[in-house]
Parts: sequence; structure tokens; C-alpha cells
Amino acid sequence: MPSKLKPNTEAVQPKLSIPKLGNPANRRGKVPKIIVEIMPKQDLLDPQGKAVANALHRSGHPEIVNARIGKRIELHFEREITAADMANAEKLASSFLSNDVIEDVVSITKE
Repeated sequence: MPSKLKPNTEAVQPKLSIPKLGNPANRRGKVPKIIVEIMPKQDLLDPQGKAVANALHRSGHPEIVNARIGKRIELHFEREITAADMANAEKLASSFLSNDVIEDVVSITKE
């Protein structure tokens, strides 16, 4: 039995929404930010760091005895950073941005 449905011949264009990137200064790095640096605990094996150290040795850098791979997280602001922002960043760093079982927050700085 033939279908009575007509094929849709009109091209349907999807509606794309491009997210706004905020202030153009954010893209150039000229924006107030808090930098959170996180490293693996010293007692734990760092397989990425070990691989990097081995690769450095193989490529002619025997003076480098160890490498450790960590995280640098930048928290950007549209305004000047306050003491409350720094305190909040400390809380976020220990409770949300890092895993305190395997990582240490080594620094929180304002830039």
C-alpha cells in the first residue's frame, strides 16, 4: 500500500546558539583572576610525571631527575578580586577543585 505522506523537501536549518565569551579582555588574559595550583601528594606515584621524566632523559636531559604533573586552574572575574573571593577560592580548592585523598593544593594566588 503506497504511503500518503509527502517527503519534506524544505531544508530545515538548525538554530545554533553561539555562547558569549564575556568581556574580550578575558580572551587576552588581562582580567583579574585567582590561580589555584594543585599537585599530586608527594607519597603517591605520579605516572604522568614519571613518563615525562623518562622522555626527558631519553632526549638528552639527564640533569632532570624527576617531573611531577599537576593542575593550574584559573578563576576569572569581571571585577576586582576581594578578600572574600580569595577565601571562597580556598574553600573551593579544597572541597571541589581537588581530591584531598591524592592531591594537595599548593598555592592560591591573585593575578
